[in-house]
Amino acid sequence: MAKKGSKAKNTPASEQQVARPKKSHFTNRANYYFQEVVAPIERSYRQAMGIGNYAEGVRIFETLQAARKEYRLLLYRNEWVKVKAK
Repeated sequence: MAKKGSKAKNTPASEQQVARPKKSHFTNRANYYFQEVVAPIERSYRQAMGIGNYAEGVRIFETLQAARKEYRLLLYRNEWVKVKAK
């Protein structure tokens, strides 16, 4: 049952409020770098070490160290990028 007095009110267009655009969302550039670069290298490193491929693991670990170093530099810079709206 509808509540008493809950009818839609017709207001003229001149009195209606205009909807504001959505607020932009930002995230740290280091987070994107970690997600796109560091995390896949870490997964491949754990996989190589898990199956016992230690020679490949050493090679991947060296690239992982360089990627983590770049990640730490990006964290220090504290740059922000706009996140795409969903």
